[in-house]
Amino acid sequence: MTEPRTRPSKYDYTLLKTHLDAFLKVHEYRAAFETYDDKGNASGIVVEVPHPTFVMERGDSVAALLYDREFKEVILVEQFSLPVALRSGPTVGGWMTELAAGALIRDGETPEACMARAIEEETGYRAQNLVEIAEFFVSPGGTTERIKLYFAEVNRTGKVKIVGGNPAKGTYTRVITEKLDDFYSKLRNREYSDAKLIIAGYWLRDRFSGIKYGAASHSVTLRHPVDVPEVSSLFQRYKPKKYVGYISGDIREVRNVDIWVNPLTHHMELDKFTDRTISATLRSAGAVLDKNGLLVADRIGEELRRGKNGRLYVRLGEVVGTTAGALSDRVKRIVHVAIAEGDLNKDPVARIENVGTCVRNVLDYVQTKTWHNSVAIPMLGTGLGGLFVKDVAREIVEAAASYLVANPKCRIDEIYLVPYSAIDVDEVRRAIESEKRLGPAEPRPTSAG
Repeated sequence: MTEPRTRPSKYDYTLLKTHLDAFLKVHEYRAAFETYDDKGNASGIVVEVPHPTFVMERGDSVAALLYDREFKEVILVEQFSLPVALRSGPTVGGWMTELAAGALIRDGETPEACMARAIEEETGYRAQNLVEIAEFFVSPGGTTERIKLYFAEVNRTGKVKIVGGNPAKGTYTRVITEKLDDFYSKLRNREYSDAKLIIAGYWLRDRFSGIKYGAASHSVTLRHPVDVPEVSSLFQRYKPKKYVGYISGDIREVRNVDIWVNPLTHHMELDKFTDRTISATLRSAGAVLDKNGLLVADRIGEELRRGKNGRLYVRLGEVVGTTAGALSDRVKRIVHVAIAEGDLNKDPVARIENVGTCVRNVLDYVQTKTWHNSVAIPMLGTGLGGLFVKDVAREIVEAAASYLVANPKCRIDEIYLVPYSAIDVDEVRRAIESEKRLGPAEPRPTSAG
């Protein structure tokens, strides 16, 4: 058995001089640190570095590899960098292909918010799902800078840029789109020089090796038993069987679940048939068409408008139920919930603090207004609403588990999240695994529902 090693932990330093105090700061230190002994353990001996140590401070940064799911493209940027020009000469000209990135310079700004801002500023895309790849030091021998590296799914916002950046700060970027296979080819042929891009590129390749990126496979549907309190019947006490789980992929392919949830803005209007949203997908799939493919009846849309009772908009969290239209062979009812504010000519905005409320209101509606016992909930607010899947997954799982624990006698037995892509599935799985009230995963019986 290998003996555990003790790592040196003692160090000391003295600031001798500040050579530069601007956006970049350069300090000169005298430093000393504990060494290892000849057995690979902490020696207890502190030695002084025989020369001054220069440290550059420039704060932390964020960067993201962007993927447009609809067009199956990687989104990169090209921008000028004087250090690259000084090192590479006139052939390169100082322009390098890299990732969208930003510096954490605003007080109180989270890395995720900084990343979303930088993505839209440099490319005109809007981040949907943000997944952390790694956090690393850029050059640990000379600078304290750390980079938090992400993978992000993005949507075209209607203001996608050819040239982006922030001219007021002297930054200009050219937006580059690469088909996934072309991106992998250039990565393999060492055509990229940005370390962030290379790290993220190999992460993406390894993550999706052998997997066609897009909607996740429906081959596995898992559910986790919820630890609910015992209840009394006429003759005995028992624990009801309640579950929280997930069914991956396109919600139209979900089977044997009674209720599908449709996230909307507070206008409670379905999106256009041609849009690429859950709302538009359900509307078109639920419509009645004639033999020539022409619209005969917008069943779900018409019933939803009646449910609004003439109101222009509803309060956030409000729920309206409709039939499933032409989808009635797959699902018994559609429950629509207002998760985002969406004014005319503006992107909808969802807030994470409203997700739990929406879930509870949906479950209350199902419990009190229907006789159904299973619900499928997509990743509320993660489309154009701008929320991150990992945050939404955590909120949905917590709200669903809390509801079943607080209402063990309710007729709802199964609540399923519907993550679309393989990335979404990973985030949902983490959220479920971190919920202590859920037991080990088990396959859902094929006869369920």
